[in-house]
Amino acid sequence: MSLIMAGYAELESKFHGDGPKNVKAAFHAAESQGALLFIDEADSLLSRRLTDVPQGSEQAINSMRSQIVLCLDQFTAVVVFSMMTPPVPASVVGRLDEMCGRALRGGPLCL
Repeated sequence: MSLIMAGYAELESKFHGDGPKNVKAAFHAAESQGALLFIDEADSLLSRRLTDVPQGSEQAINSMRSQIVLCLDQFTAVVVFSMMTPPVPASVVGRLDEMCGRALRGGPLCL
């Protein structure tokens, strides 16, 4: 099994809208290649959504977080998140719990 590594620096972009596209591309590449997707610094990407978003950069961060959750819903390969600081938001934990339940029924492996 091959490995695709993606960190915050590779996924985030200074151009509004490119971050979610980069996230989607990483998940797509891993799935199409049958590779393990390793996301480093995931705590930066998976933390709680910002509620007060007066600036475009904050909206872009929320868009990346939403895209990760959407990609997890459809992902059938293996993804590993490397994090320094918990907690993981409930929306992500719920998706991971669902994936683990599917794994027990013959779906993707969840560790």
